[in-house]
Amino acid sequence: MIIYILEFVLLYIVSILLFFALKKIGNKGNKKKMMAEVLVLVKLYNLDLKKVSYDNLCKVLFPILALDLSLTVFFAVNLPLNIFIRIVIGIGILVLSTILTYRILGIYYAKKGMIKNV
Repeated sequence: MIIYILEFVLLYIVSILLFFALKKIGNKGNKKKMMAEVLVLVKLYNLDLKKVSYDNLCKVLFPILALDLSLTVFFAVNLPLNIFIRIVIGIGILVLSTILTYRILGIYYAKKGMIKNV
């Protein structure tokens, strides 16, 4: 049991470090250098980057995406099934958790009034 918890924590830490290391590539307000995860959230929910800063958006989004990724890998690796079935289940978990995460964050920012007035 302890090994599973340590494995999950290690995956989470590596994922979050990876996301924040890749954030350095992104540039404030420059859509050509923004990360794809942030661009998807901005375009899907019409977020106004003048109201919510790129850095704050990354600080909220990346730990949640790292949690999604680490949970997916944790469950997919530890299932006692065929490798093909584990890959399919892992992709399914990742897609569903990412869609749910973006939906929750979109509703959160809409309630805070961080969307563009169209």
